[in-house]
Amino acid sequence: MALSLLTPLACASAVLVYYAGLTFVVPIIMASVLLLAELYFLQETDSDSTFDKGIKSGFMVSCAISIVMLLQLLMRSDVLLHLVGSLLIAGGIGLRAHGKIVLGRHFSHSLRVLADHQLVKVGAFKYIRHPAYLGTLLIVTGFALYTSIYAALVIFFLALALILKRVSQEEKMLLGYFGAAYRQYQFDSFKVIPFVI
Repeated sequence: MALSLLTPLACASAVLVYYAGLTFVVPIIMASVLLLAELYFLQETDSDSTFDKGIKSGFMVSCAISIVMLLQLLMRSDVLLHLVGSLLIAGGIGLRAHGKIVLGRHFSHSLRVLADHQLVKVGAFKYIRHPAYLGTLLIVTGFALYTSIYAALVIFFLALALILKRVSQEEKMLLGYFGAAYRQYQFDSFKVIPFVI
């Protein structure tokens, strides 16, 4: 998992430094903070999965962020979009960390339920059923804002489509396990984006 996150971001950072020196220091710092946060919360308990400990999803997100970072060599947004992008990334990292902390041993990169699985509805989960996915959406959109508003829009909608596909599978599993309690939770909360979906 660590290599799946580290390799693309390290390569993209090295290329940016080689071609532009420290001009792109902010995206490199934000990518480093993201990497450290993900590595800190890497431990996953009680997973039945022998393969996907977040390797596939981590690698895909890391590659997407790396590609967007490299696009800055071709186009670069203004300082205001950099600031907004950095705030989105920081907020996304915070939401992902919050989700993992609140879920505790119920957190998993793979889709699964535990024998004594509990429906968590505290913290951000009181309002959003999948705050970690919202965090991911904020992170990739924030990195895309470093290049342009148009790149951010494309990345946002592409990431949203992928996230909604994953959420659909996860919600079917949870609905099958929790039944009416989860259906009520769906009624009382937003899926990913507050006041939107």
